Amino acid sequence: MSKLSELNSSQIDAIVRKVVQQLLAMTGTQAKSKLPRETQSSSTTVKLTERLITMDTISKIGSEIKQISVLPSAVITPAVKDELRNKKIGIVFEKGAAEEILCSKLSIISVGTLQPGVHWQQAGNVSVVADETAAVALVSDQIGSGKQTVVLSNQPFLIACEANRNTKVQAAVVDSLGQLHEIKQQIPANLFAINPDKFNTMETIRLIKMIK
Repeated sequence: MSKLSELNSSQIDAIVRKVVQQLLAMTGTQAKSKLPRETQSSSTTVKLTERLITMDTISKIGSEIKQISVLPSAVITPAVKDELRNKKIGIVFEKGAAEEILCSKLSIISVGTLQPGVHWQQAGNVSVVADETAAVALVSDQIGSGKQTVVLSNQPFLIACEANRNTKVQAAVVDSLGQLHEIKQQIPANLFAINPDKFNTMETIRLIKMIK
């Protein structure tokens, strides 16, 4: 059997696909409707109705597509995320009532665009900045307010490292729900750096709810 480090992205994608399909079958959440898995909503956007988005799912997407729309609870395999990123195709998670997050005591800073599918207007103090330098500067301004801060960036380690230069900041990088639980038990963190590309909408919501 190959070691995990020796597997390529296609092999990992296949493993993830099989595991998630088994889990969906066990929980009875496998889609039962006969709706097509893809429904075109515009000339550059395609809506995917599948719960599991794999390389097979996106294989027929045309070169004109710039964005895909998926269910709030959709699972997107790592290989798909890499492929979409390389092709500069955006991902939009559809909105749903369960996606609202209320966290008035939390400050959220997003580098670039906010993750789609979350009702950010109800998420408390939300700011969008152009780059990591601007995010760190804003953290320094806000940290004295007593609010815990979440920074959404694809360079979370850079955010944490630079922010920790401020003696009032206790920054931590969050890679999973389990790791967040350990962080909250071990250090009095007031800044949590998260790479939103690693989580779907529902996972992001769970993380933020645990932080607040």
